This record gives sequence, C-alpha cells and structure tokens, in this order.
Amino acid sequence: MKKKYFSRLTSAVLVLIILTTGNIVKAQSIIKGPYLQNVTPKSIVIMWESYSRNDKLSCSDGSLKVTRSRLSTGIYLYTAAVSGLNEAKVYNYTVKPYDGDTVSSYFRTALYSSANSSAGSTDFTFTVFGDTHVWDDGTTIENIINSMINYSPAIVLHTGDIEPYDGELGDLQLVFNKTFPLINNTPLFPIRGNHDDENSRDWFSEYFSLPNNEQWYTFSYGDVQFIGLNTNTTNTKQTLWLKKTLEKSSAIWKIVYLHKPPFTAGSHQNYQYAIDNWVPLFQRYGVNIVFSGHTHAYEHYYDNQYCTHYIVAGGGTTNYKTLGNPVLPEYIEQLASQEGISHYCTVDVKLNDITFNVIDTSEYPSIESFDSFTITRN
Repeated sequence: MKKKYFSRLTSAVLVLIILTTGNIVKAQSIIKGPYLQNVTPKSIVIMWESYSRNDKLSCSDGSLKVTRSRLSTGIYLYTAAVSGLNEAKVYNYTVKPYDGDTVSSYFRTALYSSANSSAGSTDFTFTVFGDTHVWDDGTTIENIINSMINYSPAIVLHTGDIEPYDGELGDLQLVFNKTFPLINNTPLFPIRGNHDDENSRDWFSEYFSLPNNEQWYTFSYGDVQFIGLNTNTTNTKQTLWLKKTLEKSSAIWKIVYLHKPPFTAGSHQNYQYAIDNWVPLFQRYGVNIVFSGHTHAYEHYYDNQYCTHYIVAGGGTTNYKTLGNPVLPEYIEQLASQEGISHYCTVDVKLNDITFNVIDTSEYPSIESFDSFTITRN
C-alpha cells in the first residue's frame, strides 16, 4: 500500500504557507508560482495561481499582456505574456497580489542559434528530471532542485508524471512548492506522463503554457532544437508532425524528450509504438539524445548504428523500481543502469560538443555523477 507522509492541505491552510528562498519571499495569497514558461529570445510567459482576483505584474522592460481565468471559487490563474525583449538579457519582474505581499524575481531570455546570435557565446546548460511522484514529504524533489540550482540551468525539461498517482491534485501543490526556488527564475518545459492525464480536469493545459498544441511541441534554444512528444496517444498526426519538424530542422543538436521509454529493462517494458514509428525518424534525422522517464530508475542505451543516446531518468521519486534484462534490437546496446537512486541529468551545450552527466542525489547534500558522455559535432 502506498505510504504517504504528506498531509494534504486544504486551501484555507495553504494560504498560510510562506516559502522563503534567499531574498525571494513567496506571498501568502499566491498559491502556485510565479513560474516561468515558453521562453524565446524576445519573449517569455510568467504564470501564477492566486487567491486574489486583481493581481498586478510589473517587468523591468517589455510589453505585458496579462490574462486571468477563474479555476474555482476564489482561485484564479494568471498568464502574463511578456514580449518586446532582447536576446540573452536578464530582466526583473514583480507580482503584486491585490491583498498580499509582492514576489520579486528575474528571468533571462533565450539565445538564438550561433549563426544568428549577437550574444557572443551560445553555450548554455539545461537539466532534465521526471516522475516527481510524492512518496515522501517532498524531500526528494527538494534535494534534486537544490542540487540542480548549482548548475545554473538556462531551462529545465520534465519528462512527465508531474502529478502524483490517481489524479491527486493536492500533492501537485507540494511539487510546485518544492520546485519554486528554481522555476521562479528558470523556464520549465514539461511533457505529459501517463499519470498527468488521470484527472478528469485537464490541469496540465491549465497550469502550463507551451508551444504548438501543448500535447507535443518544439522550441529552440541556442543551437539546440528540443522536441517534446506525448506518449499518451498514438495519434498519427503527432508522428507526421514529428517527421516534418525533423525534416525542416537545421539545428546543430537535436534533443527529444518523452515519458514512456522506447527501451527499458523496467516492468513497463519497451514502448513499442515509439520503436516502430519514432525511432526510425530519430535515426534518419540525426537526433542526438532521447530522454524519457516512466521507469523509476536510471538507464542508458545507445544506438550503435546511428549514434543516438537513449536516457531513462525517472529519478524524481523514491518509489524505485527493479530492473530486469532488457529486450533490445540488435542495433541497441545498454551502457549503464542503476536502481534505487533519486537523480537528474545535466547537459552542457557548446557549439562543437555537448556533455552529459547524471547526478545521484540520494545522499544529498553529497552528490555524485555516475554516468557521463560527450558527443562531438560531426
């Protein structure tokens, strides 16, 4: 039986929570956030959930368009599109609730590719984690985030299953609380996991503002084209869109992330739809790394014909899973695996190479990188 240590808090109790991180104080009337979404070189989206219906946002530059939607009685979700910005610049912003303390933070706009950038350097770091199921008091997520902050990622990818099991949105609040120290100043790009679609309410579309149709999407940052895929559907439109997106891509590096892994030694087994329909496209169009979650362990597979790395990084939970013997096509080999650890991934992107590390946070504040590789251009 699932063991829970977090008592689900009612809205009346949540309003009393104050989360302090450095000089940032999370106001009492703000429920979730503020958090960053959908950054580009010229724009960004800032979102937050509040008990106040007349919150205000100010930004050190740019044009603002703020919309508000009522999620339920006395609870409002704000989406602020900030445009007219400049590439790779830091901007300050402040959220002022109608009846609460202000929250001040900052963001940095994205990089153009090296062929079009005026920033001088298009080097950056991004991080990846997933399966943030709440099986403790939130310490696992908190340790991952606190460690991740030290790498100063430009963006964070989440490989799905943000929400806990069975559509329990009370624990979603804890995930937002524990990730707040990072996502208030670093854009989060999540993709749907199977548990993210278990609630009758489509909270994923409510709380996240993502490119395209938010089911699957692509965006660019520097010399990387990122592609997020939805493994909850076998809609052929997604596969056709993926093919066209990869055909048109001129990016130096191509990174795909999804929830169900094409290859795994976990009990979920290989996601055959991806093997049949997406892996041939990854091979044909030179995808460098494919990140996934779903299996609550770490696994590293390698396509020895087309040089694609497949990383299973379902380490955001302590609900660890046992690995068996993977059933693999001839062109895939297993390079590493590790059970029983919480972890996340870092990727350092440069013009001519990208370097990957996976970080074990099980004994935080002691951390360890236990698998790494570098991909050299061409």
